Amino acid sequence: EFFYYGKNSDGSFNPELTILAAIPLLFDQIDEDKTFPVLGQFGQNGFSSDWGVRIVRKESDLFNPNGYHTGSVWPLFTGWTALAEYKNGNFKQGYSHIMNNLLVYRHWAKGFVEEVLNGLEYKPSGVCPHQSWSQTMVSQPILEGMLGLESNAVEHKVSLSPSLPAHWDSFNVNNIKIGDHDLDFEMKRIEGTTTYQFAHSGRRRLLLSFAPFFPPGTEIHNVKLNGGELKPKINFDSRHTQLTINLELRKSSILEIEHSGSIDVIPLVSNPKPGFKSNGFRLLSTDFRGKEFIIELQGRSGSNEVIELYIPDREIDHIENAVMIERKDNSHILSISFALTKKKYVNKTVKVLLK
Repeated sequence: EFFYYGKNSDGSFNPELTILAAIPLLFDQIDEDKTFPVLGQFGQNGFSSDWGVRIVRKESDLFNPNGYHTGSVWPLFTGWTALAEYKNGNFKQGYSHIMNNLLVYRHWAKGFVEEVLNGLEYKPSGVCPHQSWSQTMVSQPILEGMLGLESNAVEHKVSLSPSLPAHWDSFNVNNIKIGDHDLDFEMKRIEGTTTYQFAHSGRRRLLLSFAPFFPPGTEIHNVKLNGGELKPKINFDSRHTQLTINLELRKSSILEIEHSGSIDVIPLVSNPKPGFKSNGFRLLSTDFRGKEFIIELQGRSGSNEVIELYIPDREIDHIENAVMIERKDNSHILSISFALTKKKYVNKTVKVLLK
């Protein structure tokens, strides 16, 4: 299930699958029941390489890895895809696509991000090596996607809905500008307590809507603002837990959240070298139901890969379709073997059953 690329002059529709479908997903133009089948395609190997997303899938008759609009990888479109993924709750896939763009700076025009990359081999396609829209698509998905930053300087309002990788235990952001307001905030997590500290300067109060995401399975036990208990709105679903709090910031505030029960997969980050071809290991989705954590993966036929689980305070009963090969503190390393078939890529479902 996908969207038509366009409408032809005779009234028929062009059925070509393109990454441009990320745009209506980003701007909330799509019914929810149609959103996730499309997002699921973005994370698969047809669109995704180890260095970003192709404009058309590899399986397309139009595909040409050097084609400017027919198979190359644009960091611009990779950033749009990351924004759409964050907007619709596919945080781990969005993070992977952010890192696809960010790591380009290490190669070729070092410190910069190329305009266009080849769709099959990790190399530039010979266009512009210093491309502003490519570099913007490193920072914008971090700010608007991972941090969920939305500002309204006229009404002295700002919204933040951070969705950080589960294993990050600290994080800080400085110099967020909202009109004549300056806002810094940091996060620290220690043994089941996540603390957010806000520092604000401005001539009047700043209204903050704060809605952080936590990994699936997380239960919120206690929330305190500057030492006083709060009863925030809490939303649970199969992919994450989110709480929402409205604050009036004058100078500084400290928000403490006590929680337990988290489980999640650490986002996959590819680190290809120039000239490499895609490894093809993809995290497609996760779903938490009761005590069962379901992980959908895609890999090369006959390959062996590993994933890392973050489980700080729960015990595993057993695992299906994977083998635990290492455990250290909150980290659980699982090995996955993909069946050898005639297909290039194979999907696999891993289930982690908790006690």
